[in-house]
Amino acid sequence: MKRVYVKRTNSMSEDSTELKKALKKMADYLSRRSHSEKELVLKLSKTFSLNVIEKALEKARQNHWLETAQELSEKISSNLHKKNKSWNYIKNYLYERELPLPGYDREKEVKKAKNLLIKKYKSLEKLSSEEKKKLKQFLAYRGFEETVVKDLFGY
Repeated sequence: MKRVYVKRTNSMSEDSTELKKALKKMADYLSRRSHSEKELVLKLSKTFSLNVIEKALEKARQNHWLETAQELSEKISSNLHKKNKSWNYIKNYLYERELPLPGYDREKEVKKAKNLLIKKYKSLEKLSSEEKKKLKQFLAYRGFEETVVKDLFGY
């Protein structure tokens, strides 16, 4: 677990200027891509106190700057599915950001694995046992489950 160092401030006027800076920085982060609250806290804690970060998050929630955890999870998983990432990769990615997991779709996993293999080898016809072994290792390295690989090769 990473250590988080928090800057402390003393006066109220400093807090209001710090809050404005934190909101500006948060808007900058959110303008590039959607972030979970955990990601924002980690990024902002490098510069701002925890008190200021909590106030900034509350302000962001009031202004509807943040997506709900479910919406953000679905958006991220959809983008990762488009990039042919495995379910295990997506699961770990969402877990790191403390986001809920969407449903598992085995058919989608088999399709993604097949797309990756076609991209790498162009044709899956007439593969030798050595080539099949390499393809299985390739998919395992990418995080695809053994059952998906078996479905793909018809075992």
